[in-house]
Amino acid sequence: MWENALQLFRVMVQSKSESGSTTFNAVISACEEGGEWEKALHVFSVMSKDRIESSTFTYSALFSGFEKGGRWEKVLQLFMIMAQDKVEVDAVTFGAVIRACEKVGKWDTALRLFDEMAESKVALNTIICDSSIATCEKIRDSERVLPMLMKAASDSWKNLAIAIIRRDDR
Repeated sequence: MWENALQLFRVMVQSKSESGSTTFNAVISACEEGGEWEKALHVFSVMSKDRIESSTFTYSALFSGFEKGGRWEKVLQLFMIMAQDKVEVDAVTFGAVIRACEKVGKWDTALRLFDEMAESKVALNTIICDSSIATCEKIRDSERVLPMLMKAASDSWKNLAIAIIRRDDR
């Protein structure tokens, strides 16, 4: 599938056909699904050169491809570019970046990103919270777990945690 998408993309570029972000995103996504992260990055560079606006979807597809390829440093690099370009970051995007770091054992970076996510306006989700808690367990840093839960929990759960802490302090 990615080969067909890339071939169609080449024809469009050679014929100077006008293509928008939807076309670029489709080709990047096809390359990502085919494990061709280098080709996806090339399409992204053409997209940038042609000043085609990228989106959260564009970056998420790239992150997923780099994560599968074990290229966590590329994920972080693109994450910074995404912020510079003022592209909206969502839970899926943060999750992909965190997973890429966890996958290669970059625990501190993953936890720093979790903290950054918790401080942003992006809603934390159960998958990311569970993953970050598991990271704390892997690095034997249990002291970070409760503050992490406090960031992620609803008010009811926060109140319960506070009550338990107060009870244990007596």
